[in-house]
Amino acid sequence: MSRSKLAISRTEQKSTAFQPNHPGEQSESTFAGGFQQIDLDEQRPRRGITLRAVIIGLVGIALLAAVEPYNRSYKFNTLIGNHFPMSVVFLLLLLILVINPLLGFLVRRWQFSAAEHVVIFGLVYTACCIPGAGLMRYWMVLLTRGFFAVHEHPLWATIFNDVPDWLFPTKDPNSPVVEKFWRGFGASETISWQTWSELASAWLVPFLTWGIFLFAVFICMWCLAALLRRQWVENEKLSFPLAQVALEIIRPPPKGRLVNDLFRNKLLWIGVGLVIFIHATGVLNKWMPNVPAIPITYSVGRLFSNAPWNQVQYFIHWGRICFTAIGVAYFITTRCSFSLWFFVVVVGFAPVVGAQFGYPIEWGAWRFHFLGAMLVLMASIVWVSRAHLRLILLAVIGRHKEPEGSEYMSYRTAAIVFLISFAAAALWLTLAGMKFYFALALLVLLFMIFLTMARIVAETGLFLVHTYFQPLNTAQFFATPRIEHNSFLMSAMVSRLYFDVNENHLPYAVNALRVADGTSRIRRRRLLIPILLLGMLVAYGVSAASMGRLAYKHGAISFSDPYGANRAVADFDSTVNYRTGANQPTYSPVLHTCIGATVMALLALARFRWVRWPLYPIGWLLSTTWAMHAIWVSVLLGWLAKAGILKFGGVDLYNRLKPFFIGLIIGEVIAGAILAAAVLGFDLHLPFQIMPT
Repeated sequence: MSRSKLAISRTEQKSTAFQPNHPGEQSESTFAGGFQQIDLDEQRPRRGITLRAVIIGLVGIALLAAVEPYNRSYKFNTLIGNHFPMSVVFLLLLLILVINPLLGFLVRRWQFSAAEHVVIFGLVYTACCIPGAGLMRYWMVLLTRGFFAVHEHPLWATIFNDVPDWLFPTKDPNSPVVEKFWRGFGASETISWQTWSELASAWLVPFLTWGIFLFAVFICMWCLAALLRRQWVENEKLSFPLAQVALEIIRPPPKGRLVNDLFRNKLLWIGVGLVIFIHATGVLNKWMPNVPAIPITYSVGRLFSNAPWNQVQYFIHWGRICFTAIGVAYFITTRCSFSLWFFVVVVGFAPVVGAQFGYPIEWGAWRFHFLGAMLVLMASIVWVSRAHLRLILLAVIGRHKEPEGSEYMSYRTAAIVFLISFAAAALWLTLAGMKFYFALALLVLLFMIFLTMARIVAETGLFLVHTYFQPLNTAQFFATPRIEHNSFLMSAMVSRLYFDVNENHLPYAVNALRVADGTSRIRRRRLLIPILLLGMLVAYGVSAASMGRLAYKHGAISFSDPYGANRAVADFDSTVNYRTGANQPTYSPVLHTCIGATVMALLALARFRWVRWPLYPIGWLLSTTWAMHAIWVSVLLGWLAKAGILKFGGVDLYNRLKPFFIGLIIGEVIAGAILAAAVLGFDLHLPFQIMPT
């Protein structure tokens, strides 16, 4: 071995000492036997990337992309909603529990292999970032709302003057392209093919131009996922709990069996049945009040009605049980799950302490605590990955040769494609009206947020993640407006498209590659990412057509989901207010960023210094986010269950009960899928959402 390679190897070994889990903790968060590869029956050595697997995956994408805009916007429900979407998991269950056993009963060689299941899962899973809140919930709304409502907001007319026409289908507020998008033609009116053709022609230019930017960003994310795979999987050995659950579902059955050991475990079906029964009582109670419901919500606000306790945040005294969060928390290390709910409680009661000392805490200040904590996390990721980053650099300049087929994309290719795509996205933003330096700053902040969310999902398995901070908030660092107005407007629009990071693409990408790592039968690995990108293209085209048809038929103003329209109004109002210098914060963004960074750094230092330190820094990072506010009680219950089981039953009991907690996750997936099918199939009113979104 050469000296340079030996030095890299030694440094990488040292860098693993900085991984979040101390020795002995890693095994606590993984399934029995760790993260193992799936070995297929040698009698069926079918490769994963087969034509039928790709076709089924693309058909699944097309169906999801066609239905989700209607389900999200018109029924205010979702088939996606997080990084373990029930639509994808339900499709996987359907293939493994129904279709594959049926094929095996007919002709065994017709059965799908586990590697084919991985490809189908990866195609549909990674396309979930497009049809819903990851993109289509906001994109078409943003491009039309500013012109439709210009009569109500006359100041909006000035903010679009210098923005290129090719960003929008039209700038004419009286055009049918805008008017009918919001008011609709009416359900009873037949829209002619000529009218549809004219509407499609108007949208074709922004569809293509925005597609250039969107897929430049998507390609950057795929490159990051390929570059980070070895560091996170082999060096730091992150647990990827969501990928573990997916692989346990996919694991092939023993010879002579139709399903694997997981689905023949009674504890799994007890968990599934329990969750379905509880949710069934809730749904029936909404439609038939005489049916008693098992309560899964709580409200203790009356306990905090008097000062100073009336300063306690809402998420402390109201909440709802999420069984998926309980199940996921069971597979997180106890110190990590403790930190996740503990810091939420700290933030919830912090205003009480602030009021007592005469220092009221404005909620907007917490977003800068997140920014400071995120900066420290990014610095730690770079530091821990320094040897791996050097390896990538050596590969780019040709001084390191990778083993053939060892990665889904060679380091050299991934790094070069990332730089080209990043430059293309920055150039696109510049042509759209932003200053080049501000475009670079915006993209850097966005990718820091993406990387933060991917790291959290990979390390903790939290299926629901969020951020209260947006790149646009950095404008509050300046007492007077210093950002050029077009730059501010484009920053507002782009930030909105990526606001719902609970459907962000990078966590999907890293999890999909980790699931693909679980099988040794995916040959020609470097075809996988291009095929998954093809699926995303299908999702982009089908979901845009579905959203357009829905809006022009019924009118976006009639959507049950008001969030997209309301956020567009807020973004355009903030652009106008920024021009006038209004709405400046009363707190210091710089001070709160420093506070967030300091607390995060001290927690990280204590975590690395003392083996028994109980608090994970990620808990502080997520404590101000809506996602943790929605599921913190469920994480608390999962932590209590795991801690109690380990204390009184030991590791053996913990391992035996894993199928039950996987059953809680699968049960909520099945319950959500059945409810969504009933709402869509019978055009019913959605009584409530199974999972927070």
